[in-house]
Amino acid sequence: MEIFYECYYKNCKWFLRGIGLWPYQRRNRRIISYIIFFTINPSLAIPQGIMLIRNLGNSNIMLENTVSLMFSTVCMSKYSVIYASAKQLDLLFLQIVKDWKIFEDKTERKILEKNTEEGRALVLIYTFVSNYLLFAWIIYTFMPFMPYFLDQIFPLRNGTRPIQIPFYADYVIFNQLDYHYWCCGHIAVVYFTSFFLYSGVDGAYVLTVKHTMGNSQKIDEARYEQKNYSIVKREMAGAVILHNETIRCVALLENSFSKCFLIVQGICVLGLALGSVYVKMLFIANDIFRFSRSVAFIIGIILHLLYLNWVGQQVIDSSSKIFYSSYFSKWYLTSAKARKITQIIMCRSFNQCELTAGQITTLSMESFGIVNYRLFAYMIYAFMPSTTYFLDQIFPLGNGTRPIQTLFYTDYVIFNQLDYHYWCCGHISIVYFTTNLNGNCGLFAIYKSFYISQIIHKHEASYQQKNDSIVKREMVGAVILHNETISYFSKWYLTSAKARKITQIIMCRSYNQCELTAGQITTLSMESFGILMKTSASYFTVFLSVT
Repeated sequence: MEIFYECYYKNCKWFLRGIGLWPYQRRNRRIISYIIFFTINPSLAIPQGIMLIRNLGNSNIMLENTVSLMFSTVCMSKYSVIYASAKQLDLLFLQIVKDWKIFEDKTERKILEKNTEEGRALVLIYTFVSNYLLFAWIIYTFMPFMPYFLDQIFPLRNGTRPIQIPFYADYVIFNQLDYHYWCCGHIAVVYFTSFFLYSGVDGAYVLTVKHTMGNSQKIDEARYEQKNYSIVKREMAGAVILHNETIRCVALLENSFSKCFLIVQGICVLGLALGSVYVKMLFIANDIFRFSRSVAFIIGIILHLLYLNWVGQQVIDSSSKIFYSSYFSKWYLTSAKARKITQIIMCRSFNQCELTAGQITTLSMESFGIVNYRLFAYMIYAFMPSTTYFLDQIFPLGNGTRPIQTLFYTDYVIFNQLDYHYWCCGHISIVYFTTNLNGNCGLFAIYKSFYISQIIHKHEASYQQKNDSIVKREMVGAVILHNETISYFSKWYLTSAKARKITQIIMCRSYNQCELTAGQITTLSMESFGILMKTSASYFTVFLSVT
């Protein structure tokens, strides 16, 4: 565990230890930290929730407190998931320690040190520059003090500037305005604990991803040149074993952070949608103070999503490099057996490693682009009915105002569409939302047929050093019920040439995965489910934006 005391992991370890998420802490210490965190973090959400319930008719309070409650939900969910994933984190950190002990060659250690140093730099940048919690914490905490500072620097002749409360809350036992600065201190403490949470968890995520990239780069730099057969065989077997370890490390990463990022991404997307609506309302109301805070909050969420997806994209890129590294090496100078092993490595590395958010969406720049595309689509749609209002404010007409722009043409008979413009916008949103949702649910009525694939997974074969006739019989059985993961992770590099050839055929066929479709138009998968839910959420957001 000496590696965690060095500069690379020290900051991340310090943050995790501060909130009791370091897996090697004593159990009592972790439980106490758990209690403290769940005492401090909800202490702000409770008065905000009370304020929300008591002011359901106030759209400003409803939107701002809903976004704040979503943020608290993300923090508590993230802490709970990571706390429950202590065993997976333990295995992941043990794998890191194992890799640092195995790599004794100077070149190999230099590769690991380079990638880990890049990860450490990213953690520091995320923590102290682009970490949206620090950004939001500074703005949310210190902006309420701006009237006081302005009164000291530029005092008004007829009094003082009004107090700007940082959030809407009802503490029940006292008035928020009577203890304004104490309430500011309260929100500062809450955000400070959240700052520790995000810096520690996301820092561990980045460092482990960078470690995995170091393993992949070690495989990339292997060059299969003309050498003695025994040396080539040993090096090739080592490359395959290292590739297996790298894939297992990615799997541990997936198990440790997947559920956490599913919650974070889902609520962040919803928060962006609600935040854009709130920004529109504040802009119309000309509330610059809250408008600037809300814009800062939206920018912070976008930076956070960019950070997570960009790091996930690096996993995809580093794993895909193995394929090209194998091909551009001097494999044509090696023996036929070594070329077969190289070919199998290429077959497996062609299927890239990736990190997902609950196996619904992939952490990649493509996913980040989709989220931002939908965000701007929401904002454009939300602001479209208000276009005439903005134009009247910026370029007013001398003889009146511009006419309302309707989203569709219809005749409700009992009332005029223009008299209930925004209600009509909500009407069309509800129709599209319910139609799309019912159609999606109908498609998933046949999803139970997924049971068929469970039968296939019950049949597993393990290819070990055995008599050739036994291996051949097992291989033929595996062809009948094949599985891509079993084929690659078995010790195929220790079997005969014939067995490796059959393994290669299995992997080539299993790369084209079996799947169920809805009319051969869309695949029944978790990725499709994620797309359908995003589409449904878009209609829900449009409904919120126009009501």
